[in-house]
Amino acid sequence: MSAIRTSIGVIFIAIFGVLSPASAAPSSISIPDNIRQHVPADAFLLVYTPSAQKLISALGTTVGSVDPQTAMQLQRMPMMGGMMLFSNEDPSKQAQLDLDAPAALALSQGAAGIEPSMTVIIGVKGDHKGLKPLQPGMRMSSIKDSSLVAMTNAVEGPAMASGAQLLQNIPPGEINIAFDQQLFYKQYGPMIDLMMSQMGGNPAMQQNNDPAAKMMQEQAARSAAQLKMFMEMFKSWDFAMTFDGPDMSTTVRWIPTDPNMKATGSADLGEYSKVLVNDSPLAMVMSHSALKMMIQMQSDQDMAMPAAFGDFMKIVMTHATNMIDDMDGSSGVSYGLGSKGLWCLQLFKLKNKDAYMKETAAMFAAVNDAGIGVSVSDLKLIQPGVGYTVRVDMQEIFSKMGMAGMIPPKEMAMITSVVDALLGGEVGMQIRYLTNGNKVAVVCGRNGQVLGRAKQILESNDAGKPNTLDSLVSTAQGSPTMVMSLEFRSMFGEILGFMHSVPALKSELNDVPSSAPAGDPIRLNATCTAMTKGGQMIIDFNLGGFATMIKEMEAIADKNHQKAAMAN
Repeated sequence: MSAIRTSIGVIFIAIFGVLSPASAAPSSISIPDNIRQHVPADAFLLVYTPSAQKLISALGTTVGSVDPQTAMQLQRMPMMGGMMLFSNEDPSKQAQLDLDAPAALALSQGAAGIEPSMTVIIGVKGDHKGLKPLQPGMRMSSIKDSSLVAMTNAVEGPAMASGAQLLQNIPPGEINIAFDQQLFYKQYGPMIDLMMSQMGGNPAMQQNNDPAAKMMQEQAARSAAQLKMFMEMFKSWDFAMTFDGPDMSTTVRWIPTDPNMKATGSADLGEYSKVLVNDSPLAMVMSHSALKMMIQMQSDQDMAMPAAFGDFMKIVMTHATNMIDDMDGSSGVSYGLGSKGLWCLQLFKLKNKDAYMKETAAMFAAVNDAGIGVSVSDLKLIQPGVGYTVRVDMQEIFSKMGMAGMIPPKEMAMITSVVDALLGGEVGMQIRYLTNGNKVAVVCGRNGQVLGRAKQILESNDAGKPNTLDSLVSTAQGSPTMVMSLEFRSMFGEILGFMHSVPALKSELNDVPSSAPAGDPIRLNATCTAMTKGGQMIIDFNLGGFATMIKEMEAIADKNHQKAAMAN
């Protein structure tokens, strides 16, 4: 089942690569004073739950929808917790945790400036006399008028003030995490930078001018620069999670160091929910500001690519930034995968159509001139607009990236076959920019129904039927910057069907099912809105449904494997 699990990993990477600027619930929690007063002033991380018992119970129900055995083990943990954390001078006494009380964990700068110090605050029933922490070097004190005890190995010093940045932006949930990235990087930045600078391969190989070592060293330098940029880009991150049976909800808040990196909402977001066509598995609508932020963040990520491809992407992103400046208002986009490869539909309006089309032509001309292995030719259209056909030569791309000969011929042939199939096969990836006045529909790929729907939207301004994106926009808290819906069952079905359609993959997919099991939709929905200082993203995910589908797919794969074994 490695193929299925690998596909899952790739999909999750794609999800979190797509999600950028985001949402805002108005409320923040307050950490009780009797806990705050035991958190060191220089703490950069705080994990807090208002009730350990409620968290364990809710989490156990959600985990139980995925793996009942793990849920049972989770329920047993509180009984073992006292023995794992404490001893008693009186051997006849055994510490029992008070799980109805809140609990917290904090990390702060360690005495040596290397390994962080830890502070744990948790409830213990009964008399604390004779109670001692099992962890060496930890000091313990009882917190007055409560069952709480505080254990720490931090250097003695002032407690965190109530107005500390770490405590100001924590969303409500059954478990909460606050991370002061700015303080963490101030404390540990020099050590992180030194570690990153030392990456890059074996010194002996570098002295012998080994190409692989040189590439590794260059990649390490690019990764170090990208990490440094990310660490300096944000002041803080705050998280909260809640669990409701098979469903889980995650809230993420952040504050950028540069106020200009804060996306703003737009009142016209709902106009573009019609981009969700044919129940496409992935669709989103974003404000103009959010789109600019996503392009900027993508440009920052490109700096970690190998030099030749990074330079190529820099050219593309420069033109893309200029194109976005010519766009007017929000934008919607949806994606799917069919027998003819990937398809995409994007809807937006323009301030200056001529300037946008000129910039688009300049971008594709620059792609051709880059000589990276991507070629673009004109595509004649019957309807108003312009078209292009894009083809990719993977052999040339790998060569330009300095990786020629590093990939075995069989694997290279497989990669080439998959990429060719994704991008339309021999026909190539067709991109149509269809226009009607200042309205634009960009249609990528060869899906006749999507093309027909794009024309209908442009000609009649048909709003279409209410859908998931409509609901997300209308229920967003505050001013939404982006909403997104990902439906896993149809996405897996499309991916599996596509994989089985590629001849080069057939020998690798003997056990893998060719379609997803039938059942209800399994969604991951994200609602993103602007906050005063930054943004917030709320992600709702049907974890139980997802886990059930994966189990069903694995059962089908096992059955296929047994059939193949009996046939042989």
